[in-house]
Amino acid sequence: MQAHQNSIKVNILLQQRADGKTVASVLEVPDCTAEENSREQAISSLRDNLIKKLETVEVVSLELPMNQHREKDRGWLRSIGIFKTDPQFEEFQQGIQSYRDELDSFNS
Repeated sequence: MQAHQNSIKVNILLQQRADGKTVASVLEVPDCTAEENSREQAISSLRDNLIKKLETVEVVSLELPMNQHREKDRGWLRSIGIFKTDPQFEEFQQGIQSYRDELDSFNS
């Protein structure tokens, strides 16, 4: 989840089922889902469900130390920071943000 001033951005997984229903779920909150007849209804219901859920929970961060002898087993750690000198990375990030903003304006 990503906080922005008075709002939180979440990633939503939309799944179109064979029966035509749309299932929406919040990736960061796996037990928060909605199932509706349309994409728009599923997103709206999911939004309502998440708002209700967030009224009863607290979101906190937890930092854990990395076990040094296991770092070599985590191949994804080697990729951290690989784009820090890439001149196109900022443009790439802006493109992602623009796309997310466009989706947010559609879903609001």
